[in-house]
Amino acid sequence: MQQGKFIVLPESLKEDEVSVATPEAIGLRAFRKCNVGQGDTLLIYGIDNICMLVAQWARKAGMKNIVLADKDDEMVEAARALGFSLALNVSSEDLGKLVGYSTEGRGADACVEGTGESEGLAECINLAKVGSTVVCVGLPKGEMNLSESTYQEIRRKELTVAGVWKGEGEGLVWSRE
Repeated sequence: MQQGKFIVLPESLKEDEVSVATPEAIGLRAFRKCNVGQGDTLLIYGIDNICMLVAQWARKAGMKNIVLADKDDEMVEAARALGFSLALNVSSEDLGKLVGYSTEGRGADACVEGTGESEGLAECINLAKVGSTVVCVGLPKGEMNLSESTYQEIRRKELTVAGVWKGEGEGLVWSRE
């Protein structure tokens, strides 16, 4: 075993607390890559466990403009129940209008794509402001394709597109002994 890859867990930690260590780390790593803070707008496209952890890290950092988007009413309602009032269903509500209103037309300061679908990535790219970052955390469900115009948006806006594969501390061996 590689030295420095073994962590002894305190007995006081419960199994369910340990089980969220990797998702929490992925969420934190994605949030840090966004490089946003108070006063900025973060768009999270896709409402799943990892994306909700990103949203919670953003809220913990003092962010108020956290826009969450999904196609599933249940996920949108769950996000709203957790206090994320800027959650919406992209199938029935205008995401571009909300982001435009929230940012006075500038675009989101950073975006997190959590669906692993071309549509979500394209929306993040199109709604990101000039010079911002798009972080990809969604697992692809098939081929990912970008139109020429969406690709040109990356170039025109000089966006940084980053991915998060694993959390900080991923690959560590956890033990109680």
